[in-house]
Amino acid sequence: MLMVSNIKLHKRGFEKIPRDKKFLLIQNHLSDYDVLCNTWAFRGFDLTYIFKKSLLKVPFLGKFMHKIKQLAIDRENTRDGLRVVIEAINQIKNDKRCVCVYPEGTRSKTHELAAFHAGTFKIALKAQCPLVISAIINSEAKKYHSIFRPTHVYIDIVEVLEYDDFKNMTSEDLAEYAHSKINDAIIELDLLRDKPYLKRKKKNS
Repeated sequence: MLMVSNIKLHKRGFEKIPRDKKFLLIQNHLSDYDVLCNTWAFRGFDLTYIFKKSLLKVPFLGKFMHKIKQLAIDRENTRDGLRVVIEAINQIKNDKRCVCVYPEGTRSKTHELAAFHAGTFKIALKAQCPLVISAIINSEAKKYHSIFRPTHVYIDIVEVLEYDDFKNMTSEDLAEYAHSKINDAIIELDLLRDKPYLKRKKKNS
């Protein structure tokens, strides 16, 4: 699907990710293409997504989400939200799958990083698992490009925190920390994306 969409994926920092344990992945959210890019970039990590149920109605993306492992959440139903969070914690604790969450809660319509929902980070605190902080840029540009024009998407592993690094933090403090780290990474990636730096890094990813 990425090839058909003419998306060129650039990765950086993936060597930081632990391969011997399941983790919570958090990332900024720009486009429906984020899921496609992440599924390919994180192949081999058994990644499950938490996403809103309404996405199942999106053409092509809905069918794709049905095919991969996913946890659909009804935002209007608090009880259902709690069920999904508990399921995500159990998936990680029982060493079944890693979980990806977009803590902004929805796609950024201004392309600026929105506030993070602190509740997202309770998954990592309760599961006592590593927290992988990631940034993605330029995935939203695909909707402005024709099929013949390549869109370069960049995914950066900003930092990996082990449980001992944040076990004494509140979910609010952790959300603020991750937000700051991703915001800084987005600025850096935006400056570097038209330079050969990331292209050289891609060969080493």
